[in-house]
Amino acid sequence: MHSIHELGDLVAVRLTWTGTVAQDAGPFGAGQELTAHIAQFVRVDGGLITEIETYDCYEPFQVEK
Repeated sequence: MHSIHELGDLVAVRLTWTGTVAQDAGPFGAGQELTAHIAQFVRVDGGLITEIETYDCYEPFQVEK
């Protein structure tokens, strides 16, 4: 996580996600690393999450043929 901002019942989070592909799946090969930069907006009511809205931007990746 890079930053978290709270405004009333809305929390905005900016983060970077990385994951490694476990097995060949579609155009992705096992061991390939994926990275996404994410903005996420979370609405909370009574201490419970009531809504999550996420925007992802993946870094370019190689598609295996």
